Amino acid sequence: MKKIIFLLIAIFILVSNTKAQTERIDSLKQIVITAQQDTNKVKTLNILAKEYQNIDLDSASIYAEQSLELALLINYKPGEAEAYRNIGIIHFYLGDYEKALKYFQQLFNIYTELNNKIKIADGLNLIAIIYSTQSNYPKALEYFLQALKINEELGDKTKVAAVLGNIGLVYATQSNYLKALDYYLQALKINEGLGAKSAISTNLGNIAIVFSDQGDISKAINYFLQAIEINKELGNKIELSQDLNNLGSVYIGLKQYDKAIEYINKSLKINKEFDNKAGIDLNLGNLGLIHFDQKNYSKALDYYLQSLKISEELENKMSIAENSNNIGDLYIKLEQYNKAIEYSNKALKISKEINILDIERISYENLSEIYKELHNYKKALEYKDLWVVMNDSIFNTEKTKSIAEMNTRFETEKKEEQIEQQQIKLKNSQLETAKEKAEKEKQRIVLYLFIFGFISLLIFIALVYRLYKQKRKDNILLEKQRKELQKLKTAIEHSDTTVVITDTQGYIEYVNPIFQKLTGYTTKEAIGLNPSVVNSNFHSDDFFRTLWNTITSGEVWRGEIKNKRKNGELFWESAIISPVKDKFNEITNYVAIKEDITERKKTEKILRESKQRIEGLYKDITDSVNYAKRIQDAILPSEKILAEYFPEYFILYKPKDVVSGDFYYFKKIENYLVIAVADCTGHGVPGAFVSMLGISFLNEIIRKKEVTTASQILEELRTQVKLSLNQVDSETKTNDGMDIALCVIDTKTNELQYAGAYNPLFIIRNSELIQIKATRSPIGCYIKEKVYKNNQIQLQKDDMLYIFSDGYADQFGGMNYKKFNIKQLRSLLLEVHKEEINGQKIILDNTIEKWKGKNEQLDDIAMLGIKI
Repeated sequence: MKKIIFLLIAIFILVSNTKAQTERIDSLKQIVITAQQDTNKVKTLNILAKEYQNIDLDSASIYAEQSLELALLINYKPGEAEAYRNIGIIHFYLGDYEKALKYFQQLFNIYTELNNKIKIADGLNLIAIIYSTQSNYPKALEYFLQALKINEELGDKTKVAAVLGNIGLVYATQSNYLKALDYYLQALKINEGLGAKSAISTNLGNIAIVFSDQGDISKAINYFLQAIEINKELGNKIELSQDLNNLGSVYIGLKQYDKAIEYINKSLKINKEFDNKAGIDLNLGNLGLIHFDQKNYSKALDYYLQSLKISEELENKMSIAENSNNIGDLYIKLEQYNKAIEYSNKALKISKEINILDIERISYENLSEIYKELHNYKKALEYKDLWVVMNDSIFNTEKTKSIAEMNTRFETEKKEEQIEQQQIKLKNSQLETAKEKAEKEKQRIVLYLFIFGFISLLIFIALVYRLYKQKRKDNILLEKQRKELQKLKTAIEHSDTTVVITDTQGYIEYVNPIFQKLTGYTTKEAIGLNPSVVNSNFHSDDFFRTLWNTITSGEVWRGEIKNKRKNGELFWESAIISPVKDKFNEITNYVAIKEDITERKKTEKILRESKQRIEGLYKDITDSVNYAKRIQDAILPSEKILAEYFPEYFILYKPKDVVSGDFYYFKKIENYLVIAVADCTGHGVPGAFVSMLGISFLNEIIRKKEVTTASQILEELRTQVKLSLNQVDSETKTNDGMDIALCVIDTKTNELQYAGAYNPLFIIRNSELIQIKATRSPIGCYIKEKVYKNNQIQLQKDDMLYIFSDGYADQFGGMNYKKFNIKQLRSLLLEVHKEEINGQKIILDNTIEKWKGKNEQLDDIAMLGIKI
């Protein structure tokens, strides 16, 4: 008795990877904070509730209740219905099925009133799920079929697949595995076409259970592992717990108890995290089975009773019956037969109510064993016979009724005969002793005849029963084979793939309809011909010789063939040609399965030509950009100028692209050293052009102009940029320009002048950071231009100066994907300023790289550090 459960039925919950889901939740929370009390806020609260359903049921419940409260306040019916849906799903996961059913019915009533067919179908499906969970299978099928009909009319493939899977689950629960597998495979085919991973995992888990119950354990394990991997990838914890529990159940059947305990405990951990009582119930029952098999009966009983208590709280009849049978079986082992009878009868009664044949069969088996141990062989045989009938799946109500009527007639005749004999005996008691002896002999003969007749009747009934049983098995097998052949024929006839069957000499015996559409030859024309009728003479004789040698040796040939239609047009096919063998391993036919790939071949040719053109363009562009980089590198100043006066310095220069829109600058004029870091508009090639203009203008201003202060340099630079970029005419002006931090240091007195356009100067002195703010006006055209402020500072020994562009502080990254920001940069500089100068550069570089991680660098980065 292995407690293998079925997966919970899909409820159309959308899931995603954890990172994306976290980002979406954070975004939705911000919307809720700022939203007005309107329909948009109701919708957002409902979405938040749905997002939390698979990760935190408490949070999901809070947002769903807030949504319902607001929807009722503003009389927003669709929002009210969606809130009922979310609250119902939460109660479903918590095992409170009655409350879940109440909320789903309210949802259904609202959408029926609004005549929203999509949502009506959703409501029908949810109500059916509850009935299925409560083992009310006729009701569940009734609602599922209504939902299926509406979704098919609407053409909603996602929900059609979900409902097909749910119907399959109902049939599987009732041990009708053939129908169950049919519905599961229909659902899986649709979901694979849609790429719906979450739904695919549910289908795979359910198919695995069918194979497990049919004894095909290797296939069951394979399907369970596929489902587990998908649910791990998607973060579907509740669905993952079900697959883990089911896989553990399979290993119980294989008596691999260590593996079984490993998977069941993983499932139990998840179910406890979500307070999923239905899942905990199944985990405890399975742990009980393991201890039962290991003859640890006290632990087994403890787990069984815990599981039974939960299933009774949930009113889960199927689980109550399973647990009762398990407890009954355990009491048999403990030789406590009265308790064993009590629990086995309880399981039998419930299994009959909900029509679960497998549980009913196990109950009969338990009761037969109990009465055998109690030496009540009559009852033991009765229950054994019932077990045999149920086990062979041949229980027939009409046959049972006929046998019962025959038995009743026989018992009646027997009683009448006994009365008659008593009367004869009474009369003959008055006769002479000789007559009495003769009469007794007569009675004995009659008794022998009666026994002989009774035994003959029993033999006759057994023979009829055996013949009926064999005939029924044969009919079921024939019907199954007929249906499978019909399915295969229908699939081939309606397939978009060409199917050709030949004899061993290569002459065509069968083609499906698509062959005529593709080649132009009718079925009648094709039969008896050799497939070479479509040969285009494109391939060599060696090509076909290799093909023929491959398939005649019993192997499969795969490849692409260029063929010719009846009208002379050429076309390409992808083909798989396989030999068909009989039971003696002799080849009887060859089957070719071919797909038209003409359009794909055309596309491949176009792509190859496009690739060649793009690669040529890419090389030209790359060569041009690399040449621009060499020009930019040549324009940037030599570090020797800076090293001559300040040996301890570093330059952190990290272009976003090959060329940069940021630049650093230093120039020696008499006893003054001019240093600057600038950030030009844009990055890449456009930014590089502006940066080269900036360097050229600074050289011209410092060399030719009578400029005495840092602020005057910036004023002159702004004038030059505006003239150069045509920003003097309001009709033609652009917004290009730059931000800059510029310092003029008197190398004799160590007096510093600083002026900035947006970019500040940091000075760290005695472990304290001094920020000299820049003027908030760029180099270039600006609506409210400001005069650049000239700041004078007397530098001291061991002062650390830092000037930089905004690329470092504006880089996005970290765990929450946000800006590094200027505040964090200040803290970092305070931490590293006492390190030796190259060590500072390394720390700053490593820090921003770690912060950026795998994200894209958003802007050019330039930073200059000087120790006085």
